[in-house]
Amino acid sequence: MKIVYEVVNNVVVNKMITDDSFISDNVTFFDDIPNGADYSKFSPQSIPLTSIEQLKNNLLNAHNSYIEQFVSGVGIGLLTIGIIQSKPTALAFSGWLAQVANDLKSRQDAVVADGQEINIDFSNNGAPPNTIWEVRAEVGL
Repeated sequence: MKIVYEVVNNVVVNKMITDDSFISDNVTFFDDIPNGADYSKFSPQSIPLTSIEQLKNNLLNAHNSYIEQFVSGVGIGLLTIGIIQSKPTALAFSGWLAQVANDLKSRQDAVVADGQEINIDFSNNGAPPNTIWEVRAEVGL
């Protein structure tokens, strides 16, 4: 077993422990890159893994804050009940949540691909199609 850094498109995207049998097409692995190493000696566009992780965490935090404007805590429980009961408002709300999650995934993939900070405003997804109060009424609580 050894620690390797996965580099895709000249960007360090993953640090992992693997054995010699790990094979991946179009991916370069560098052994023994110490913490705090000057990644530019491996590629002029390389970014330390911690930077990519921080950018992805910034996106996740912005995503969560945006979602929590519309639903959190008890609302998630009500939404779950509505989904189990196949209630239309709960399913529509769930579809909106999936849309926002897909937006997050696309933005995180973009960070890994080019290592640049990107827009963390999720308001382009708009508001959910209904409120958690409407979900609550529909499930009968």
